[in-house]
Amino acid sequence: MATEKEVLSLVAQLFRENNLTDWQFTFNGAKKRLGYCNSQKKIISVSFPYIQLNTLEQVEETLLHEIAHAKANEEAGYLVGHDERWKKWAIKLGAKPSRCAEQGTYVSVPGKVVYECKNCKREVRRHRKLRNIYACTPCCKVHNDGKFHLDYLLVLKNDKTVNNLPALSSLRDNNLFNDSGGKQE
Repeated sequence: MATEKEVLSLVAQLFRENNLTDWQFTFNGAKKRLGYCNSQKKIISVSFPYIQLNTLEQVEETLLHEIAHAKANEEAGYLVGHDERWKKWAIKLGAKPSRCAEQGTYVSVPGKVVYECKNCKREVRRHRKLRNIYACTPCCKVHNDGKFHLDYLLVLKNDKTVNNLPALSSLRDNNLFNDSGGKQE
């Protein structure tokens, strides 16, 4: 796994090679994104939890991805996202011209809150407790034409009974659930 010292050394090298001398680098505590480029403030940041779980090569791919954003945004004078200009810069820098997360080659930070589908027992991890009632998307697709249904609720793994969900019975009694009354996960 990559160390803080290795990443900082790599950042210094990549910033020098790509003439980002007026840019800053920071670590952040993000758990759902790998890296971030803020072109207005000229800051590139990488998730510290992410570097602790992945190799230096994977972190380098993320850094090159963010540097491609910096160069493409600078060239265009506006935020380009993942358009053709960004793809051109990514290829030029030696990065894969796709979102790093879509490449499926990195280890993500696992959520600490675990939910389970009442029906198929599929586990869904989140970093925070859900504020709404969610249903298992695969079960809803297979058993209910993709529509939300109470039979496929995600419940806290240590609390597997529907009756313990707050106010669920009153929602059902008041007909607040229709075909799209809840959210699917």
